[in-house]
Amino acid sequence: MIPIQYSVYKGMGGKHGALQFNLQPPHFFNTTTKQKYFTGKFALENGSSLPSKGWKAREGAVFLEAASTSGKNVYDWDNKIIMALSVEDLGKIVLGLVTGDGCSLIHDPGAKTDKAGLINKSLKFYSPNG
Repeated sequence: MIPIQYSVYKGMGGKHGALQFNLQPPHFFNTTTKQKYFTGKFALENGSSLPSKGWKAREGAVFLEAASTSGKNVYDWDNKIIMALSVEDLGKIVLGLVTGDGCSLIHDPGAKTDKAGLINKSLKFYSPNG
C-alpha cells in the first residue's frame, strides 16, 4: 500500500510550525499481535470477512500530525502531536470551513479504558473574520 501524505509548512521561514495529514484506510487489526491487514475493501463490522480470530475491523481515518518549530525551517517532529480524525470529525471540519463558524474537536485517547480522562486532545479550526 502506498502511503498518502500531505504536508503544510506555515509562516515565512517556518516560524509557525508544520502539519502532516496521513490517510489510514479501513483495515483489520489483530489485538494480540498488533498487525494490520488491508483488504482493499471496507472492513465489515460483523466480522464476516475477518481473516481469523483475534482480528477486529477498524474504520479508516486521517492522522493529523502537528509540529512546532525549533529553529528557522527546523521542525520538532520528535515532540509532535498526533490526532486521528474520523469521517465524522472531517465532516465537522468541512462544515465549519464552509459556514465560517469554525469547529472544535476533543478526543480522549484512553476512552473506554481504565485510562479514560488522563489525556485529552483538542483541535480548533476557526477564522477571526469567519
